[in-house]
Amino acid sequence: MNKLRVILTTPPYSSQERLGKLGFLGGALPSISLLYLASSLRDRCELSVMDTSFTNLDEDAALDSVRRFAPDIVGISAVTPSISRAQSFASRIKSIDSRIVTILGGPHITSVPMETMERTPAIDIGVVGEGEITLQDIVELYDGSLNSLIGIKGTIVRDSFGKLHRADSRELIADIDSLGFPAYGLVDHSVSLHPALFKTRRVPAIHAITSRGCAHTCSYCNTNIFNKKLRFHSADYVMGLIKHLMSLGYREISFEDDNFTDHRTRLTEICNRLIDERIDIVWSVNARIDTVDENMLRLMRRAGCWYISYGVESGSQDTLDRIGKKITLNLIRQRIELTRKCGMEAKGFFIIGFPWETKQSIKETVDFALSLPLSDVNIFPLTPFPGTAVFEQTKICGDFANDWSKMDLQQIVYVPPGLTGEYLQNEIKRLLLCFYFRPRTILNYFVRIVVARDILISAAKALMPSWFSKIRSV
Repeated sequence: MNKLRVILTTPPYSSQERLGKLGFLGGALPSISLLYLASSLRDRCELSVMDTSFTNLDEDAALDSVRRFAPDIVGISAVTPSISRAQSFASRIKSIDSRIVTILGGPHITSVPMETMERTPAIDIGVVGEGEITLQDIVELYDGSLNSLIGIKGTIVRDSFGKLHRADSRELIADIDSLGFPAYGLVDHSVSLHPALFKTRRVPAIHAITSRGCAHTCSYCNTNIFNKKLRFHSADYVMGLIKHLMSLGYREISFEDDNFTDHRTRLTEICNRLIDERIDIVWSVNARIDTVDENMLRLMRRAGCWYISYGVESGSQDTLDRIGKKITLNLIRQRIELTRKCGMEAKGFFIIGFPWETKQSIKETVDFALSLPLSDVNIFPLTPFPGTAVFEQTKICGDFANDWSKMDLQQIVYVPPGLTGEYLQNEIKRLLLCFYFRPRTILNYFVRIVVARDILISAAKALMPSWFSKIRSV
């Protein structure tokens, strides 16, 4: 029997749609989730990875690729901001050939599995939770009939009569080292791969994830796929991954773990080995404020880390307590000051518009953000994603537009009692304008541009190739 032909894809969702008018400042990097799935499947089927978000393929171009490959199965990975595009894409895939088996996985369907399947008749199979082993089972057991897949753990299968069959949950993968490295070799290099413009010092750069799950209980965060069980790749795995990526030509890695610094012993070993082996790589991480101290920050800096993103979220202690951050304003200020003192850039993420917030508490957040020695800030209106604790709170009070297609972290879908969407937008603009147009931020950016000149050249090549060619020919 011939091997099944399988496409793994993301829904068509361009950088401009994801990031708005400033989309060109964002990165064009492949989906790590797709690369892990591809690694688990590539020896079991004829596989094509079609990362449309990374390549900026529109829906028509993506459908042309589906026609040319003529797959038996198309697996789509989607988050809530892209779920409406996944629904549209699946419907059009079915119009090409109704026999193509469409699979939907990712954080959104894991959060609201039955509702998503009920609202998306073009999807044959929903994958709930981690997908690597589940997809292996699907590829190995599929005999041409969806009935052959009913009962596979971690799935919801729609039979030929349209009835949904939900199987038992699949156990989390205990040893995530066993998954091997993501299939970075399958990245489409015909497309210009580039990181976020000011979050990188060297090119080529790539991102990686070295853990799964989060042990913390912030009310706005969705941890449904990996739940609260935090699992780490070993230090040996991480070192092997770093060397593998360097062998592919990468000179910088952005570690996109929810909290790279949560396992202090592992982090210490990784840093010491990078130093002892004199590995010439620079890197950045996401971290919780309460998981770093001066000794750790200095060790990270010596090992090549130059940029840390912190989820600060609020400048109101009351809000920090209510959302379960379990940190204080004083600790936030202290650790960000230490990060800068140790020679690293620090970014802060903020959210405004929680159900209990007032103009005063939102003003406290904006003013607090402006008072911190941050290198970059990002501020978002609260988006109550399905499956989060705050999602249930927003249904009780305030004005909540529970529309998946609008949950893109840009549009305001929730307004607390007594406030307006216009007010929230104005406060977001106030923070961004006051932060990015003050002299110390401009000076910091000037220094970073000098240090990372090749990043600007790379970005110019990617964004304005014809313009760049003319400049070079002068």
